[in-house]
Amino acid sequence: MARYILNEEVVRGVNVIETMFYPATSPADAFGPPADAATAPTAATAGAAAPPRRPRGGPSALMRDPGWPALMQYLERLTYVMSMGRPAATVALYIPSSSMWLNDAASDTAFVSSERMLAERQIDFDIINQNALAEDLKAGPGFLESMSGNQYRTVIIPSAEILTQAELDRLKALVQGGGKVFFLGRTPTLIEGKTMLDARGAATADFAWATVETSAQLPPTPTPPAAAPATPPGPQVVPAAIETALNMAIGTREVALDTPDTALKVMTRRLKDADVYLFFNEGAQGSSHSVTLKTAGKTVEAWDAATGTVSPVVSTAAKGAITVKLELKPYETELLTVR
Repeated sequence: MARYILNEEVVRGVNVIETMFYPATSPADAFGPPADAATAPTAATAGAAAPPRRPRGGPSALMRDPGWPALMQYLERLTYVMSMGRPAATVALYIPSSSMWLNDAASDTAFVSSERMLAERQIDFDIINQNALAEDLKAGPGFLESMSGNQYRTVIIPSAEILTQAELDRLKALVQGGGKVFFLGRTPTLIEGKTMLDARGAATADFAWATVETSAQLPPTPTPPAAAPATPPGPQVVPAAIETALNMAIGTREVALDTPDTALKVMTRRLKDADVYLFFNEGAQGSSHSVTLKTAGKTVEAWDAATGTVSPVVSTAAKGAITVKLELKPYETELLTVR
């Protein structure tokens, strides 16, 4: 379970993980079972010296598992590679925080479901907020560039109730330069000026330049329960109209499978001399695919984070892309580099 959780974090972009937590109280077996009628002091033992007790605190039972050191070595190698270079996502998902502050539950629901939709289609993405879109991202012809250097060529706006005029202007300029903007679920009804008090009503013409799909909605993503469910949730059912609009907005995929697989997740990085792809099969069934990677590289290697070994991978190169065979067992990862 620990390996699954760690892989789930890394494939979603977390590349610094601290696991060395020592609880303030001892592990369950440190003091033995709690006192009860059978172990409580009696008249005969009340004056006897108490048995020595182990110090409080210390590693949890999980960290004392014999397999823990090997898991930590695996995690060290994996997170080191996935923290090198820069992010490679070309898709930005906008978090409609101003709409959420207006107590707009629909925007929150659509945002979470959009995250799931992209992840289940192997579309690597970053999350951007109002400040990033309005000011921080550097505008270029057909892209918005992050401080890490990756360029977003597609921005997805999931059911935002309100946008600022500055954001709207930057999105329109992105499209005019050749980029894509996708309004999913609904378009904003308010356009904020200098402040919220200056907001005006939005018109259809405000979004005529963008890809808009409002005839269908993504289903809500279930909130994870406190305890693990008996069976995993089924794949998200995305309406055909949204699938069509998403494909128009994304264009050629950075990672394309021969057949859909919602259990397979991917995270990408760009090194100075290589493209890096982390695949994680989150499903209980094996995952077998022909995978086409959009890259200029010609040589593929598999980097084994568990052993530190590097192995060549058979591939077929084409102009601007390379295809490999991916065979993953349930809950298995594969780290590929293309040079």
